[in-house]
Amino acid sequence: MALSFDDRILGEKVNNYCSSSEDGEDSDSSNDDENNADGSCAPSPSLAPDLLSQQVARTGPKGVIADYKQYQRLKAEQDKMKEEMALQLAKKCALTSRSYNADQLAKQQEQQLKELFESLEDDDAFLVQYRQRRLAEMQGTLESLPTYGHVYELNASNFVHEIDKEPAQVTVVVHVFEENVSACRATNEGLKYLCKAYPHCKFCKIRASTAFMSRNFIANGVPAILVYKNKELIGNLISISRELDEDFAPEELETFLFEHGFLPPKEDKVSPLLRDSSSTQCAPLDSDSD
Repeated sequence: MALSFDDRILGEKVNNYCSSSEDGEDSDSSNDDENNADGSCAPSPSLAPDLLSQQVARTGPKGVIADYKQYQRLKAEQDKMKEEMALQLAKKCALTSRSYNADQLAKQQEQQLKELFESLEDDDAFLVQYRQRRLAEMQGTLESLPTYGHVYELNASNFVHEIDKEPAQVTVVVHVFEENVSACRATNEGLKYLCKAYPHCKFCKIRASTAFMSRNFIANGVPAILVYKNKELIGNLISISRELDEDFAPEELETFLFEHGFLPPKEDKVSPLLRDSSSTQCAPLDSDSD
């Protein structure tokens, strides 16, 4: 079997093939003598399959194709590695940017908080002066009001007059009671305490039967608290024993009326506040003088 010209160029060989054309001699006699002498044609050395495949891969067209595929695979892996490195770098840059922005935001908030604290410190003197002025106004208002200090007994004839004659700033508290009712007795005792604790409030009491109240009110409505200010009824608390029970202390009555907004702050609580405000305001002056 003869090799084609292409096979020769590509380095292909045929196993166990002897070509006489390599000698350039066409003599039949010499070929016959050589064949008879040796008994057979000298076989070409055979290659192992693995070695042959490697040789073909290096030189043959299949080898060129395999090398090209290997190149494409390596190039694809290299491109993929470059993409992964680019993604990691982008993520790193993004994280660094977010961390920087967060740090800047934290610094900005810290600066704003610092400025707020400084402004509050600057306003301390103003707040002290404002509180002192307001408490002084309260104290002056209380001092301008009449002083009562005891419980007034009212009846149907003087009820309206005793309420309407008082200044508009005065709070008038009227207890509508009835004899032989334990809760009414506790309320009257509470009024004795309240008229001393709040001397600028007027505390009164009136018997329900003398005020021409209905039998139903006398039986179920007492003790009742009526609160007037500037000739107007501003509070109407019926049967307060439902919340205070039948027997209660004067302090409980005070808390009850204060929670409903019918009692002003005590005078003995205003004066200490004024003293505290004055001492607070003077403290920085003493420290500066030192």
